[in-house]
Amino acid sequence: MKKANMKGLVMELTSEGENIPFDDFLIQMSGSGEIYEEWYGDYLEAAVSDEITTDNIHDYLLPLTREVLLEAVREDKEVYMELATSIWSAYNQLKKRHELRRGFIDLTLMSE
Repeated sequence: MKKANMKGLVMELTSEGENIPFDDFLIQMSGSGEIYEEWYGDYLEAAVSDEITTDNIHDYLLPLTREVLLEAVREDKEVYMELATSIWSAYNQLKKRHELRRGFIDLTLMSE
């Protein structure tokens, strides 16, 4: 997978001659099918191959993820359930690690 810069993929977005954040643009376009334009796929590919930063996640990946979840819940409940289950699983894994670091969990429970 070739590396691409996440921020570099997002073109300058304007509304009424003013620059607008990516999140605002996506909110305006929500439900229009805009997220199926090729560059969104390129962006998601970059998200799994890039040196991720919290700024990239906050500014770009979170808004796009929100739109993917909204599309899934409107268009394909099975896809939505796969996504939601994956998020829930990740949450539980992170929670166990947090509890382990804090001393709230028995190591024998980590294999469950």
